[in-house]
Amino acid sequence: MDKLRTDIETEMHQMAARSAGPTKGLMVRSGQRQFPLIDYSSTGFSVAAEDTPPLSGFVDIERAGECQSRCLIVLAREDDGVLHYEFKRRTDAQRRPPVDYVISENAPVGLLT
Repeated sequence: MDKLRTDIETEMHQMAARSAGPTKGLMVRSGQRQFPLIDYSSTGFSVAAEDTPPLSGFVDIERAGECQSRCLIVLAREDDGVLHYEFKRRTDAQRRPPVDYVISENAPVGLLT
């Protein structure tokens, strides 16, 4: 009976973690597959072990289909059915392409034809 109670508490904790806080809507994309994040921080993220195959290499962190960052990850640890990954490198997505020249303060915003 104690084992059942422990299993139920663990599952409830995992479900609460999946649906709470700033990770709501965040997904990790590896190739063509996406997996929901349980936890996300500046040093790494966590996913459910039962839903996610082992990940490694480059992945994208997305919210509502829009890339938030591109990351190089490694598996840090696994505990209680949760895989914890750490960032080896994380590059935040840019909304505009980088420019290789100085933009003048009085440069036109657009050109009319």
